[in-house]
Amino acid sequence: MHTLIRLTLFTLLALALTACRPTPTPTPSPVPPTATATPEPTATPVPPTATPEPVVMDLVDTLQARGNFSILLQIIQQTDLVEKLKSEGPFTLFAPDDAAFAALPEGTLASWQADPTGPLTDVLLYHLVAGQLSSADLAGAESLTTILGDPLPVSAQGEVLQVGNAQVVQPDVPATNGVIHQVDAVLLPPSLESGAP
Repeated sequence: MHTLIRLTLFTLLALALTACRPTPTPTPSPVPPTATATPEPTATPVPPTATPEPVVMDLVDTLQARGNFSILLQIIQQTDLVEKLKSEGPFTLFAPDDAAFAALPEGTLASWQADPTGPLTDVLLYHLVAGQLSSADLAGAESLTTILGDPLPVSAQGEVLQVGNAQVVQPDVPATNGVIHQVDAVLLPPSLESGAP
């Protein structure tokens, strides 16, 4: 019986110790983090790095866009050849810039402009050839027949391309109805070469 009393006492003691022990504060169970919507990164459009193709216009509009052919454009209007140079073509135009016209002997351009249907038209038509001829095509030619009907001599020495009395300084300017080769002098048809004022 002693054993039973001892066991009972031991059990009561264990219960008393357990009851006297401070109650632990419950530890909050960890709350799983709430998922916040993270915006998806949006792809920022990257502009293309390639050089855009130049806008190709007809011969007249290309001359206007280049900015150094105001005298030639004035002559084209005076001779009523705007429509022809805007037509389907194709044409090859040897285009003297403003500096080339300024280099003419004094009074020459003014005398031509006095009669737009005479020498002025002849001079302009002498700068024009039917067909689209690149600088490579020109380098292989000795002579071209102009819209005026007169021959225009051509020569090439290395990189230097010469047409008549002028050097091609900017070749192969594209147009929708042909090609422009900028020249450094006004080309004179044979009929005007000796009689130019």
